[in-house]
Amino acid sequence: MSRKSSRLTSQVRTLGGFARVALGLSVGLLTSVPAHADAPQLSTVRTDVSNRTGNATVRYNANPTTGELVEHTGVCQGSRFHCLARIVTHQGGHIQPHAAVAGTSAKTIQEAYGITGQTMSSTATIAIVDAFGYSTLEADLAVYRTQMGLPACTKANGCLKILNQTGGTTLPANPPANDDWTVETALDVDMASAACPTCKIVVYQTTTDQDDGLFIANNTAAAAGVTVISNSWGGAEQGGESAYESYFAHPGIAIFVAAGDDGYNDNGKGPDYPGTSGNTISVGATALLGSTGNYTERVWGGTGATYSATQITQTGAGGSACSLSIPKPSYQPANSGCQFKATADVAALGDPSTGPAIYDSNAGGWQTVGGTSASSPMVAAMIAGSGHGSITGKFFYDNASKFHDVTQGANGSCNTILCKAGTGWDGPTGVGTPNVAAIIGTGGGTGGNLSIGISSPAPNAVVGQGFHVTATASAGVVMAQLLVDGNIVDEVNAAPFTFTAPTDLTLGDHMIEVDAFDSDGNTAVEQEDVTVTADGPTNPDPVGGNGNSPTTSNDVVGGCAAGGSGAGLGTLFALGAVVIRRRRKVA
Repeated sequence: MSRKSSRLTSQVRTLGGFARVALGLSVGLLTSVPAHADAPQLSTVRTDVSNRTGNATVRYNANPTTGELVEHTGVCQGSRFHCLARIVTHQGGHIQPHAAVAGTSAKTIQEAYGITGQTMSSTATIAIVDAFGYSTLEADLAVYRTQMGLPACTKANGCLKILNQTGGTTLPANPPANDDWTVETALDVDMASAACPTCKIVVYQTTTDQDDGLFIANNTAAAAGVTVISNSWGGAEQGGESAYESYFAHPGIAIFVAAGDDGYNDNGKGPDYPGTSGNTISVGATALLGSTGNYTERVWGGTGATYSATQITQTGAGGSACSLSIPKPSYQPANSGCQFKATADVAALGDPSTGPAIYDSNAGGWQTVGGTSASSPMVAAMIAGSGHGSITGKFFYDNASKFHDVTQGANGSCNTILCKAGTGWDGPTGVGTPNVAAIIGTGGGTGGNLSIGISSPAPNAVVGQGFHVTATASAGVVMAQLLVDGNIVDEVNAAPFTFTAPTDLTLGDHMIEVDAFDSDGNTAVEQEDVTVTADGPTNPDPVGGNGNSPTTSNDVVGGCAAGGSGAGLGTLFALGAVVIRRRRKVA
């Protein structure tokens, strides 16, 4: 496969017109808020996390304000692909339930990220992908939202759906005792609620975390036409990740993924996938400090310029890395230090020492939880609620001034921007953390009158290997790409838009797609099927008069995923999507 351009404009960032000054204060951070009258009064019987996870690692972070060591433990360790929630525990890995809120409140999150006073979408749908069932999910979410003063989100009022990995209503069993995903799911729905109280939520529960269910659920969510998808799980790259790329290739649906909880390069285990996918937006983690009107953030990790492997082993840290094989999107910084895709793209609260409050009756009630599992659904909800659910990663780099630049802290000892926060993009926090008040006024997402049509080959044509594709586009198109089965194989930056398919393409049926982009980041998409044979023509006849000319459409992107590997959607820079669809293959 070839990628023929690398266009990057360096970004100069400001703090988005929003004061963020460290005051050494901590309002709403790891403090107890009086319980709502409806909140149950819980016992303080401790549950041993090591018994729940089978191999829990107790870690400690210093509270940035008090200096007190805050113990926290991972709750999902049952698979290569595992959840990335870190629950605050007590005395050697014990969960201690609280009768009152302990942790950062929804109000603090809303103030810190410019959500307060903004009108968020009431139609956007946030898809949450998690493993296993959670029989008390709706009831627990009700407790959280009531306590936090958020509107009700129930199945009855249409705000909440809980489905299995294929979209059915027969839900999987609750997780085994040694792999408790209920904490993760509670964290996901609570953070989505805090960051967009008016958004709808649909939770996809996979049968297990031991197979491809987590990936399949992304296809299911996209087919349902959700606005954004959040994945708070991942695992170290082990080779062959390109085979998974198709699960995240869904034009017009922003897919967010936790960047990892073990610092730079997963502390030697390797880059964390699917955060490194070319089709996803990777979310790092910060510690949130300060008080109303004066919030500041630093990297979840060390406060200095470096952070040692020993420290990461003891405390954890927000993830960053260079993929081992996923092509680098053209919008990422040339000086990232990565040959392939770099993480993270963006960040939000995730340090367990300043972690958000959640409610999970399976864990005893109110808990404080962190990790990039907190930041991923938080950012996903902010983007969905601000009306930009159809963006790709390019949006963050093009609109960096709408994000709070995080310039303090490190998540590793590489001594470069891959580990160390600084002005502009850096690995631990990407372009920074969202300022929703600024993002909400950002253009894009409507698609305008952009259009694209495939003039050759004809739909269902027989073609040869290395066949040519010709497309016609409306005025304003500045770049177009050819995808075969979801893989980007060619790119043209000006008319005429003529592409060449791979000469080693396997014989048989394939789906071709041409994506066109204008300078505002809008995109139009055209797809059709072809059959490749050994003796088929490489220059198929033009279509001519079959209606395959550019037209406009406002269809919502959905359907099954285009296949994908390599760069996939990561090189796209759509702020919105106008989709022109012909027949899709049936899986």
